[in-house]
Amino acid sequence: MFAVIINDVSRYLIPNWLVLAITLFYPVTVYICPVRPNWGMACVVSFATFLVGLFVLVRFIGAGDVKLLTATALYAGSDGIVDFIVYVTLLGGLGTLVLLLLRIVVSYIFTKLGKPSKSIRACSRSAKKYVPYGVAIAAAFLIMLWGGKLPGLVL
Repeated sequence: MFAVIINDVSRYLIPNWLVLAITLFYPVTVYICPVRPNWGMACVVSFATFLVGLFVLVRFIGAGDVKLLTATALYAGSDGIVDFIVYVTLLGGLGTLVLLLLRIVVSYIFTKLGKPSKSIRACSRSAKKYVPYGVAIAAAFLIMLWGGKLPGLVL
């Protein structure tokens, strides 16, 4: 998950191989965990998450975020999906607010330093378009993992 966060913050991109690795690790966790989650329902929840992401969320978040949300929904399963989505929503909103405030502060600092407006636009050009929601998804997953709320997974 830390690799997802680093990639999403630095490049606004979640590599497919990371999402694939997270997805392919799920059967291993089901097999080795002492408490067996209902993997059939987890697959249904994951597929439903993908469909919602594909038809609704892809307008607001990137396709990589939808794929990551789908892969992590496997682990949340039917028991933890509501908590997981609430965490993702709250963390995504908080991250968006922090990013907006940072953009305002950076713009203000550049203006006070006498930098031309082109420098401000160049610095925040890509930042204005994107919010790294993969960070919120990964953070929500880690919170659920550390809190023992992912069925079958305990640290």
